[in-house]
Amino acid sequence: MKKNNSYFKYAALTFLLLVVLIVPTIYFLDMLKQDDELRFSHYTYYIGENVPIETESDLNSFDSVSIGGIDFGVISENLFVKLDLNDFDWLNSDSLYILELTNPAFREVELFQFDKDGNLVNSEIEGTTVGKSNPLKNPNPFFNIRIDEEVKPSIVLRIASQVPLKFEAYIFPYSSYFENYSFRMIIISVYFGIMIALFIYNLILYFSVKDKVYLYYCFYILFIALAQLSISGHSFFILNENAFLYEVSIIGFTTLSSIFVIPFIQLFLKTDEYVPKYEKFLYLIPISYVIALILRVLGVIEVSYSLLDLNGLILAICFFTIGIIAAKDGFRSAYFFLLAWSFLLISLVVYILHNLMIINLGSFANAPLLAGTAIEALLLWQTKSIY
Repeated sequence: MKKNNSYFKYAALTFLLLVVLIVPTIYFLDMLKQDDELRFSHYTYYIGENVPIETESDLNSFDSVSIGGIDFGVISENLFVKLDLNDFDWLNSDSLYILELTNPAFREVELFQFDKDGNLVNSEIEGTTVGKSNPLKNPNPFFNIRIDEEVKPSIVLRIASQVPLKFEAYIFPYSSYFENYSFRMIIISVYFGIMIALFIYNLILYFSVKDKVYLYYCFYILFIALAQLSISGHSFFILNENAFLYEVSIIGFTTLSSIFVIPFIQLFLKTDEYVPKYEKFLYLIPISYVIALILRVLGVIEVSYSLLDLNGLILAICFFTIGIIAAKDGFRSAYFFLLAWSFLLISLVVYILHNLMIINLGSFANAPLLAGTAIEALLLWQTKSIY
């Protein structure tokens, strides 16, 4: 009877999570529809050196075009991008707008605007190496744009980056931008609040019952939460706005989470009982993550990110395989484990589809990963309380 009550509680929690997701999703999809109308579709560009720019003639010819966004991987030189404001027929003269790029990890993003004669009339710079120039604490580079008849209806951006060069550009009416940004901050705040609460609760449980599974679990969710904050850019402020530490943290926090998730899975799924021959090979996964981190610190950026993606794929395949084997052998916790990780896998697939530009999540690209990791953490926590 007690077990049946536990199953009922687990089913009720799962149902509640699904219901809680429905309402924000409806609002979220409406926000995406609005975002799509604000996105630049054509990006003309060239790659070159950073030189002093006083007039438009100091720039090279923008002879290449990218549709939908920019995705170039890691490049050592500066990227110069031209955006045409004439793409939006709803912009009004003498009105204030916000231009935002969707990658928070760029070291420098410099904006240039020119008058009808080609003279520079506006220049601003944002980025992780610029200093404490962002009082809003928005990790994404953003600029105030005023539409003026005396200024050319185009914007030139110079971008310097030590991470894969991938982004989309959006232009928001001034008031709606802060509504969009506030909603993003609510998502981040709720997510981090849930993860920190789970961390503290399970840490207390560990000291109470001395079961190592709680210790591994709490540090796994702590570092997976910090990894998500690095992807969204918010860990930049936690790390004292240090550009290098922030860039390394994107791989570093993921590596730390892999170190704790392996012993957690071993205890949770009893791998010594269900897959004893392959259990020791699981430690190759965090070793591979450590190699990716070392490569990133040494500056082998492209290879480190490729290895990070490969590690994530291998980890997902291994965990699902172990879960299926344990479930087939009658281990009931494995069913709930597979359910929890299914949410994470679905969110990862959605995020990858966005990165491949098959779907567009706008300025909410990280929301599926936040939801997936939070639901996975909650379901695993509830499963531990049942068994």
